[in-house]
Amino acid sequence: MLLQQSRAAGVDYIPTLRAADHGDDAALKSLFELTGSSHFTTDAEQCHIEALAELLNRLGDREFSIALSAESAEIRRAVVNGLVIELDNGPGADASRAAFAEKYPYTAATISP
Repeated sequence: MLLQQSRAAGVDYIPTLRAADHGDDAALKSLFELTGSSHFTTDAEQCHIEALAELLNRLGDREFSIALSAESAEIRRAVVNGLVIELDNGPGADASRAAFAEKYPYTAATISP
């Protein structure tokens, strides 16, 4: 489902994900722009956020945040909010966000005022 829906949005997901995994900024941009879009069903969006979480861990907080910071505030919020939920480390939204910010301070800072 994720592959079909991303293809309909003009993104060939697997090659784009592979390129992003090697730090390709254009590929990361494509993946970020899919986040929170109307292109995905809830299940596909969940799979997509899982892939972004893996990229965050593989690329590291600093590199991931540099690419993310080039995106609009709306996209940054969608990505970070999805990651907070995916990587939930504690009860409640505030605890989860605080735990995320502690583990990934640069990425969390992309949505700071």
